[in-house]
Amino acid sequence: MMDRRAFGLFVLAMVAVVLAAPVAGAPGVDGWESYAGSERNTGAATSLPSLESPTDDWNRAPGGDVAASPVVADGQAFVATGEFVNAHALADGTRQWTRDIDNQRYDSLAAADGTIYVTTADGVTALGTADGNEQWSASFSGTAFGPPTVHDGTLYVGSTDGTLYAVDADTGDMEWTYDAEASLSTTAPAVADGTVYVGDRNGTLHAVGTDSSGLWTESIADERLTSPAVTDGSVSVGAADGTVAAYAPSGTQQWATTLGDAVLYSPVVTGDTIYAATAAGDVIALDDTSDGATTWTAEVSATGVDGVSMSLHGDTLVTATDAGAVHGISTDGTHLWTRELSGSAVSPPALVDGTVIVGTDAGEVYALTDESATGGGRDGATGGDGSTESGATATESSDGEPSGGSAPPSGGGGDGGTGGGTGSGATGGSQSDRATTTPSGEATTVPDGPGPANGESATNTAVRTTQTSGVTAERTTADATRTASNGEGPTGTATTVTDEPPGSPVETTDGSGPGFTAALAALAVLLAGLLARRR
Repeated sequence: MMDRRAFGLFVLAMVAVVLAAPVAGAPGVDGWESYAGSERNTGAATSLPSLESPTDDWNRAPGGDVAASPVVADGQAFVATGEFVNAHALADGTRQWTRDIDNQRYDSLAAADGTIYVTTADGVTALGTADGNEQWSASFSGTAFGPPTVHDGTLYVGSTDGTLYAVDADTGDMEWTYDAEASLSTTAPAVADGTVYVGDRNGTLHAVGTDSSGLWTESIADERLTSPAVTDGSVSVGAADGTVAAYAPSGTQQWATTLGDAVLYSPVVTGDTIYAATAAGDVIALDDTSDGATTWTAEVSATGVDGVSMSLHGDTLVTATDAGAVHGISTDGTHLWTRELSGSAVSPPALVDGTVIVGTDAGEVYALTDESATGGGRDGATGGDGSTESGATATESSDGEPSGGSAPPSGGGGDGGTGGGTGSGATGGSQSDRATTTPSGEATTVPDGPGPANGESATNTAVRTTQTSGVTAERTTADATRTASNGEGPTGTATTVTDEPPGSPVETTDGSGPGFTAALAALAVLLAGLLARRR
């Protein structure tokens, strides 16, 4: 029979195994359910292995500009294309269903508990992940261009009129609103420890309690902010003027630095390192413990318009560029591989267990898989059917530059519009004007509408202008109310909509944050102490 000392050693060994293993529910293990993987917007799936050399698993042309990050949940990759939301089987890209959404504009998605949330010109629509059927729809006073974030049963999303909305994720009922007094057009709120963080287009970072209380604001730049990223003890954010800054949860600035060009996408944050990318193509590692000092810089090709977005798969930075490529960069700055695409990638890649899902403005969605890095999180996927629509393949590169010709677009220009949908139920088939096979095997053709003369989708033109250059009516409206913190309190005001607003919640961990690991580590120390006393 096992004695106490042997039993204690056994428990310690099991703790070590758990600490070393990927945790179910962590970003990239079971899915990628929001703009940057989780409600904290870190963009990091650190529990996954490296991506050594991913190859083209499958790619599909759902039709229309894929401007927003795909999300992955329930064994499916969800993609929005301007007017339609599509569900593709993660294993082989087979289309599961298509949903026509009225007035869809920025095509931003989030998934939680069997529901996919879609922002539209009018508000948010909730669809079932299994069949695409509408569950509820909520209307806002402003246009919700930015990605939504779901936390603890509440959906948070900002709008062009400066309102942060908190909506019941199950029913669509309004819980409360907060007025930031400047457009919250393209950023995804980050939620952690009872606080919602959101940046506005005038360069101000807002911290709002999940109970609707305004906590603090800080003016960081004179240009729009990226989505904030939150780790324990730090809130990191970039700005279009090249600023990258870190703040304590209390609102105290920890450090700020300025890079050589615009930072248009949320930094990737893990441990003591913050990874930021500029529109010019510089990928920069910053040391969070040394006031943001640069650790290394790598370069990738970029046009300077939409720039570079990133996600972290283990110790591989997956960088997607507006020059039409995806690059793998090690966390020590070494360029590992390059994968060319048919068009510009204008949003961060989604990651799940050895697979990268990325969309382009040419209307294609790619799944790039490194079989050596998969571990079953794709619901038993074995690499798909091996078919592609463009025939492009991954290439090895050591100089950070593409090493071959770009694959041509494979069609699917979409309907060219950003609204006027029929509002019909979910259907199989394709939006592009060609026959496709539905999951049931029945060929379906859905003609598209007239597209722009230059071959680029109207959705692409509108989205890219809104996201980066800001030369739109939405930016003009936002500039009318420029605010900054005076150090005495928040500039925005909160409005409670329901009779019983949510109270101060207790932050729960899903295994992706340090709370779970810390608890296991404390247990290990306790057991070690008990063993030492019995010797």
